[in-house]
Amino acid sequence: MLDDQSEKQVMTDLADQARTWRKEIEQLTIGSSSPDNHTLDSHTPDNPGKEPIRVETAPGGEVRIYKEQGEFHEGSLRTIKPDEETLILVGCPVDQGRWANSECVCRATGDRGCMELHSITKSN
Repeated sequence: MLDDQSEKQVMTDLADQARTWRKEIEQLTIGSSSPDNHTLDSHTPDNPGKEPIRVETAPGGEVRIYKEQGEFHEGSLRTIKPDEETLILVGCPVDQGRWANSECVCRATGDRGCMELHSITKSN
């Protein structure tokens, strides 16, 4: 598909990152009406099994806030929609990563993809 080896590596890295996030999102949402009963992989700091810091209830749904928006790099918040009833907001945490070229790079390891969970919105 791609001739340039560096382009192939970038695409491979992106595919690996997408698979990791898909698995983590499935753990949070599939087979449970309560997403916080599931845990993320251990490499995702501050998310595993923690209770939300705030739960907001609105007509037709509920929002579980796991981390305040101000702790994420500006422009890093992304929405993921694993199913029709769920919206997940993730971002690049200021204390764990740096936001560069639309990627979250972990300060500790230099790896891409240390996005963290901000909130889960589940509609009724």
